[in-house]
Amino acid sequence: MNLMSVFKKTLSLVIITAIILLLGFANPLIFTPINMEWYNSLNKSVITPSSSLFLYVWLFLYIIQAISIWLIYISEKVELRTKGINLFIVQMGLNIIWSYLFFGMKNIGYALIDILIMDILVVICIVLFYKINKIASILLVPYIGWLLLATYLNFYILINN
Repeated sequence: MNLMSVFKKTLSLVIITAIILLLGFANPLIFTPINMEWYNSLNKSVITPSSSLFLYVWLFLYIIQAISIWLIYISEKVELRTKGINLFIVQMGLNIIWSYLFFGMKNIGYALIDILIMDILVVICIVLFYKINKIASILLVPYIGWLLLATYLNFYILINN
């Protein structure tokens, strides 16, 4: 691998990571400000993580998602790569929409539908990514774990409020 190739791959990783972090963190900070007063007033499950933990978990998850999609992006399996990237973009869009539905519109039911679809798409991503790059697939496992917890918490809030 020549120096220019290494530079291009490194630059693409930096750009992908920056885009995912920007999308992930700009959404709740700019587009859908989180109404903590409203959120704190909701009946939540006893296993709801503290608000401060959410920031660190999402930072970790966005970074591993960036590495995962980057591994797919640099793959030479063109047809599968394109499907994988498109599917990843759709689930990332649903992730952004969830914040708007839940915190912006305070529509817990629509947010639950959104996250259920996201769960399915991430599982499909994991399966598809496995065919392209096993590490990329494995990197999404903590993400689906967190999403499943978030799905349960969203469902709990819907039922108990």
